Parts: sequence; structure tokens; C-alpha cells
Amino acid sequence: MPTRPKLRSLGDRVRYDGREHTVAALHGTSVRLVDDSQGATVVLLGHLLASEGFAVLGTALSRPPMPEPGRWRACRKKRCSGPSGGAGT
Repeated sequence: MPTRPKLRSLGDRVRYDGREHTVAALHGTSVRLVDDSQGATVVLLGHLLASEGFAVLGTALSRPPMPEPGRWRACRKKRCSGPSGGAGT
């Protein structure tokens, strides 16, 4: 039995219902898809994965890197923003 493609994260590009969509939100077993004309569709994950013609076309860009462990301690004491470590504006 062939394996089905898997969603990995927000921003993944998928083919569903004959159109390309971007995964905009995941909530429980629901997936919000937005097509290129900005039309939104909410579909159950199981239905999406089992639908005829479903395919993952591309995965989202990598997430931003986490700050170094020492940065977390500094951020607890002051408001931090971005990788430069400056105070929030």
C-alpha cells in the first residue's frame, strides 16, 4: 500500500480539490487552506490527506533559529526582540 504525503507545517503548499493551496492554520483536526486567489477553505485533516489528487507540493521555509540558551535568561529580565538582542520598540 503506498504511503500518503504528510503535512509538515504552516506554509506548506498542497494540491487539494484540483487547486494549489497554502496551509494557513492547523487547529485540532481542521486545516485552513488559502488558494492563490485568497479563497479560504477549512477541511478535516483526514479528509484532506485521503482526498483524490492530494499532494504536498512544497514545504514551508525553515523556521527562524532559536536564540542561544543564554539569550533566554537575558530575555526573562528584559523585553527582547529579534536576533540582535535589542530591546523591543
